[in-house]
Amino acid sequence: MPYYFVRSREFIEQYTNNNPGKEKMLWIDLLTEAVNESGAEVVSVGYDSIGEPMTMLLKVVSDT
Repeated sequence: MPYYFVRSREFIEQYTNNNPGKEKMLWIDLLTEAVNESGAEVVSVGYDSIGEPMTMLLKVVSDT
């Protein structure tokens, strides 16, 4: 199974670009929904100084 290192902000941006109307959601809800719909499993998260997730290591668990 492949692993992907992604920046949270870019992951959310791509998700909102592909799903118009979602940009009004809170960033944490967007991130949760994007990961759930991606078919990936979060392996590790890197946080910034105020506790927001900046990077994620994802493992692809399905081909959807």
